[in-house]
Amino acid sequence: KLPHVHSLIYYQGKQSPYPYSKDVWSMFPKDYPAASLLSPIFIDLGQLSDETLLTHRGTGAAEIAFKHIHEKNLLPYTDILATSMRNLDDNTTRIVLQYVLQASSELDQGKSQKFIEELAAKLPQQEGTIMSIIDQLSKKKIREIALKMRENGINLDTIKACTGID
Repeated sequence: KLPHVHSLIYYQGKQSPYPYSKDVWSMFPKDYPAASLLSPIFIDLGQLSDETLLTHRGTGAAEIAFKHIHEKNLLPYTDILATSMRNLDDNTTRIVLQYVLQASSELDQGKSQKFIEELAAKLPQQEGTIMSIIDQLSKKKIREIALKMRENGINLDTIKACTGID
């Protein structure tokens, strides 16, 4: 016999509270076979305070990141994000940092740089991890730019000279 499975469904949309039915099973046929095995729990992060999310220990950091990821400026959330990550294991911290830093890299360059600097200052034990992720994101951006240059017919030698890619 299979064990009972509880699925957490996080809603992080801009509109909160969630404007539709939270009954996940209404999206499936009545005789859906997994219905007897799964018990989805719907969580609207916009309805929970950051302080409440902080009490969620292992998942709190990810929940706070999910909740604020659509913000145009993550700087006001640096303290709460850093606080939520202080006692996580290295792997979980890296995952949350990758998620947050990827999102911040898509923001205004000045705000993104300030956010990264403040986060690194508040998490000195993770500075190496933060810099490693930033380096990976930078290399990814450079590759994307090189591909766009190539698609636009720019000479390969010029692309190599501009991007440093071999």
